[in-house]
Order: sequence, then C-alpha cells, then structure tokens
Amino acid sequence: THVQGLARDCGMLLGYCGLAPVGFGNAKPQSYPRCFLVNRRLNPGQLEVLQLLLGGLPVLQEFDDRRTEDAVLVLGADHLRLLENLKARLP
Repeated sequence: THVQGLARDCGMLLGYCGLAPVGFGNAKPQSYPRCFLVNRRLNPGQLEVLQLLLGGLPVLQEFDDRRTEDAVLVLGADHLRLLENLKARLP
C-alpha cells in the first residue's frame, strides 16, 4: 500500500508476537487488494501456525532456497484487519 510506515509498524507488531522480521520493503505494484503470504521454506505445520497467527491469510507457494526469509508477508488494502488481529495477540 502507499501508507507511510506501514511495513515498519507491522514488522514491530510481528516482533512483539514472537516472529523475527528480517527486512521491510515495498512490493511492486503497491495496489494489492488483500494481504497474503508467500511461503518460501516453511513446512506445512509451520505454515499453519503462521497463518493462524495472521488470521488465515491466503498463501502462495514459492519455494526458493536462494532466499534467506522463510516467508514473505505482502500487505494489501485490507491491512487494518491484519493489524487488529496482531494487536489482539499482544501480551
């Protein structure tokens, strides 16, 4: 999205929820209607836990051993729902 600081704010919430974001950036294009995950290396059990934490986001499978991240979260226009879900899980 074009929301300034959204990736940073979401990354902070993910960190508070026990995940370890390794970076933030802008996806191209910046007009995705929905948030989704790109699974790079998670096994089915790990992916299920992550999906539940994030509120059941749709997943694209794109395994790539050349990348360092296990999964990529792409924020879309419905990002407020995701942020509220993460805030509800804060200790």
